[in-house]
Amino acid sequence: MATRAMVDHAILDLGFPTAGRILDAVAGRGMGFMAVDLRGESFWTHGVEPDLRIQRSLQDLVSQGGTQGRVELLGDRGALALHPICDATESPRAWLVAWADAGVDDSAESREWKRVCETLPRVAEMLSAECRLSVELSGAVDELAGRYEELNIVFQMERESRGNDPGDAVVRKMLREFLVHLRVDIG
Repeated sequence: MATRAMVDHAILDLGFPTAGRILDAVAGRGMGFMAVDLRGESFWTHGVEPDLRIQRSLQDLVSQGGTQGRVELLGDRGALALHPICDATESPRAWLVAWADAGVDDSAESREWKRVCETLPRVAEMLSAECRLSVELSGAVDELAGRYEELNIVFQMERESRGNDPGDAVVRKMLREFLVHLRVDIG
């Protein structure tokens, strides 16, 4: 399990359980799924646990970077497919990964693997869209909090100056409030 400090909340809060159910619908026996951070360390797994060889191959692929999905056939060790989960800048924030624990050939398992490889980019894009919305919503919440703070200062000033001639003490207090809100030292 990766250190959660390396993965931001916009990624951790995504709908990975739903992604797992979607991928399960097309997967065969011996297939598993995970999400990894940009170092290749897992923070969500579903289905069959990857063995050490799969994990090493995955970390090598992730370290190569890029924003295109990749499929790697690992011979008798299995197969890996990975697709980025991107933000609004199309930079990867994490990778959605699928693997088969056996060789991929012309068998029924191979047809299921092909379906997984076709579905993985769609699920990664669904998670990417959710990530973009989460980041946008977080920004809107921060902006709203700032506006609330500004309105609170204006209402405080109005209340303090109501019915009074705004003397030096009231003006100084208002100025201090503005300086704190604007995070400046001198006004």
